[in-house]
Amino acid sequence: MAAAPRTVRLLAGPFLAVVAGLFVGVLAGWAAVAVLVGLTRDDSPWGDLAGVVLGLMVGAVVGVVVWVIGLVVAARRQFPRGRRGGAVGLTMAAAATVVVGLTLLVEALDVGDAGGALGFERRVLVALLAVAASSAMFPLWDRFGGARHEAPTVVVTEVADVPGVPGVVGVADDESGRPAG
Repeated sequence: MAAAPRTVRLLAGPFLAVVAGLFVGVLAGWAAVAVLVGLTRDDSPWGDLAGVVLGLMVGAVVGVVVWVIGLVVAARRQFPRGRRGGAVGLTMAAAATVVVGLTLLVEALDVGDAGGALGFERRVLVALLAVAASSAMFPLWDRFGGARHEAPTVVVTEVADVPGVPGVVGVADDESGRPAG
């Protein structure tokens, strides 16, 4: 089976990190809600609400942590050492910028949810655009970001044979054997 093209792998890494973060975050949130609601007394009027709020917070935190871990794993597979942190940082910054920027823009333009059947369509649209923007950052980083220069390979061409005194007669810049200079 042939490997997928690099661009597909670069797009798939952050997307799969988002999917994993959402899945694990939802499961953790549901579990937290179930535990917290189960621990409240029946006569507590706000116990269920507190359980739901805390469950949402737990789910969100766990989801973001899993997303970042997924980004780090994807970056380790796609980029050489020294270029991974920038890809992860750019992806997280893009997602945050899209969410905050589009939310503020929609609120400033007073684009309402009145026409929507469920009332949260614009939030779903902002979330989908954030996923698309964050998934596009790995290919952008691959094309434009970070240092691309690899460290030169040092090859020892000849070692002097003097007992007790290590000495290097010549060092090459690369594997060609030409002396450094």
